[in-house]
Amino acid sequence: MTQNPWRNWTQARVGLGRYGSSVPTREHLKILEAQALARDSLWRSWNTAPLEKFLASEAIPFQVAATEVRDRQHYLMRPDLGRRLHADSFQSLKNWKPAADTELVFCVTDGLSTDAMDKQLIPFLKHFLPALRAEAFFRQKPYPFVLLPFARVATADAVAEALKSRLSVIFVGERPGLSAHDSMGIYLTYNPSIGTLDSRRNCISNVRVPDGLGYELATQQLLYLLRESLRLGLSGVELKLDLPATGGVITSG
Repeated sequence: MTQNPWRNWTQARVGLGRYGSSVPTREHLKILEAQALARDSLWRSWNTAPLEKFLASEAIPFQVAATEVRDRQHYLMRPDLGRRLHADSFQSLKNWKPAADTELVFCVTDGLSTDAMDKQLIPFLKHFLPALRAEAFFRQKPYPFVLLPFARVATADAVAEALKSRLSVIFVGERPGLSAHDSMGIYLTYNPSIGTLDSRRNCISNVRVPDGLGYELATQQLLYLLRESLRLGLSGVELKLDLPATGGVITSG
C-alpha cells in the first residue's frame, strides 16, 4: 500500500504500508516515539505551580491535598490507595473556610497522564470559567479547587464529603495510548460521598486539542451536565446528554 486515505479521518494506526513483512521504518520509528511519549506522560511528576498561579490570578480559592499514595510507582501498584484521601487532608478540608461557594467543588489530578494536565487544563479553564460565571446557577462566589496529586476519580467523593458539597467535578489525566498521551477526562457526580458507585458519574472523555474534543464543545457539555444535575438532583446513568449531535465523546457511569 502506498497511500493511506484513512489517516485523513483517524489517528488509529491503520494502513501504515509495509516493507517486506514489516511496516516501513518511518512508521516503526513513529510507534517508538509514541511509546516514549506515553511512558514519559505516565511517569513524569506533576508540577502544580503553574495551575496554582493561574487559580490565584483568577482569585479562586484552592488547596493541595494528598491521597494515601507516596510516589508514582506506589500509585500504579496500589490503585485502591489512590482512591483514599489522606486523613490529614480530609481533616484539613473539613476545617477549611474558603471565601467560596462549596456547593460545587472542582478537583484536579494528574491521574495517568501528566501531559494532559500540563497541556489541556489551563487552556480549557480559560474557556470554561467565563462561561460558568454567566450561568444562572452561579451565585457570584467562586467555586473552590482541590489539587490532588496521585489520585483516582473516586477521591473527589471524599473531598466533597469533607466540604459538604452537593456536586463534584474532577479533571483527570486519562490513560495514555499510542495515539494520545495528553488526553483529559472530566467526571461529574451529584451528591457524592465515600463509596459512591461509578454508575452515578458522568464522564466527558478525550478533551484534547487539536485532535480530540475541543474546549468549546467540552465547555458546552460540562455546563449542560452541571445545569441539569443541579436542576434534577441526579447524575450518572439517569442523566442523559440532550444536546444536538456534536461529535464529542460522553458517557454515563
